[in-house]
Amino acid sequence: MMNKGKTKAALFDLDGTLVDSLQDIANAMNEVLQHRHFDTHPLEAYNTFVGDGMEELIRRVLPTEIEPCSRLIEAMVLEMKTAYALHWREHAFPYAGIREMLAALIASDIRVGILSNKPDDFVREMVAFVFPEIKFETVRGVTVGGPIKPSPDGAIAILADWGLEPSEVLYVGDTNTDMATGKNSGMFTMGVTWGFRDRAELESSGADQVVESPAEIVEWLLR
Repeated sequence: MMNKGKTKAALFDLDGTLVDSLQDIANAMNEVLQHRHFDTHPLEAYNTFVGDGMEELIRRVLPTEIEPCSRLIEAMVLEMKTAYALHWREHAFPYAGIREMLAALIASDIRVGILSNKPDDFVREMVAFVFPEIKFETVRGVTVGGPIKPSPDGAIAILADWGLEPSEVLYVGDTNTDMATGKNSGMFTMGVTWGFRDRAELESSGADQVVESPAEIVEWLLR
């Protein structure tokens, strides 16, 4: 069990944890699929397609009869990046209570950061657009050739930059990938149920704690 009194920071996933971005991802990806005359997918299907990086998203949306060779994946990643650049601002909003939660943690000297599997340029643009008033200590996405969660490398690098031990940081996310990332990094791992996956997945993936609202994160850490 984490010693809450020694918690100095909280590291968050972005999509499905802080921001509801599913509609824009689905719209952009379906646009790419349609352009290639592949079948598109309903919005709810993207709850399980997303979470493990853009290359894995492409593999998951492709028709089963299509061989996901590296050339096709690379081409579709570029197409997806182009389409998403046009769509991501349309429906990217923080979940209810997220702004208040982040502000409360910062006011209580809890440092906050973001570690996402979204490409780094999109992560930085989205955070600046959605949370202009929030001072994040670190905002980090995936760079070319960089680690992808559930690899602990990105999280460990952030902790090193912060000068903190894993026992001093709470990791918060909404998918099995996030729970594995927290575990692999040695952090106490909290799953949120308002995102892209359900409580059953979070619990079966080893979440140390599961919460139903952002206010519970504040209550858990500060009271």
